[in-house]
Amino acid sequence: MTSTSLPHANVFTPNHYNGRNGYTVDHITLHIMVGTLSGTDTVFMNPNYRASSHYGIGGNGDIHQYVDEDNGSWADGDMASDCSGITIEHEGGSPSIRCTDACVEASAQLCADISRRYNLGFLKHDGLNGNVYLHREVPGTDHAGCPDLAPNGLPVDRVLARANEILTGQEIKPIKEEDMPLNAFVRLGDEPGICYFDGCGLRSVDHPDEMEAINIIARETEGKDLPLVGVGTAEAPYHARLLALLQREYR
Repeated sequence: MTSTSLPHANVFTPNHYNGRNGYTVDHITLHIMVGTLSGTDTVFMNPNYRASSHYGIGGNGDIHQYVDEDNGSWADGDMASDCSGITIEHEGGSPSIRCTDACVEASAQLCADISRRYNLGFLKHDGLNGNVYLHREVPGTDHAGCPDLAPNGLPVDRVLARANEILTGQEIKPIKEEDMPLNAFVRLGDEPGICYFDGCGLRSVDHPDEMEAINIIARETEGKDLPLVGVGTAEAPYHARLLALLQREYR
């Protein structure tokens, strides 16, 4: 059996694929429950609903595992996505049930744990081109608001930014442009990915190991790791220009 090492309760459902039909895990799919964790437990335990997810997260941060990670869940409405992803449901998604800070933090911790174990690298949402999918984007789904467009939906950018902080082991600190160091790791506004600024241009960093390799050089030459800074606040009006430079030069 394969599961997260984070504290969680096993609430296993009979609703899942047996195995992964030849696929390997290459992404995470985020969902919103439009309800509560306890209600989702009840639905997934019922074989007549033919629905499940690998994990569900409650408003207090509790994590429930419904499906062994060695099996595909019945979550995305698409066999290929179900069998190549780890699916996570989140409490919230209705006017009376909000997605809490505790749920967001637990989701970030779980996403970072999944990324480490499956070597996904930095977590990025870019439609179906990134390593994080939104349920509403999976072909064939009829869940148009899941997970972020529903009332009290999941704040996806917050989850991924926090997960990438956990993966790097560094807090992202906002910085004024006049204080921008010549060499630094950068997060641009709400973009979930990490970039490397070498004093001349921005380069996309796709995996924490790439960040560590640059920091090894920095320790040898400067005696410390490079800072990880956030650019794109009200004090940093050139965020859009930096992002355009990144896209033009390196993507």
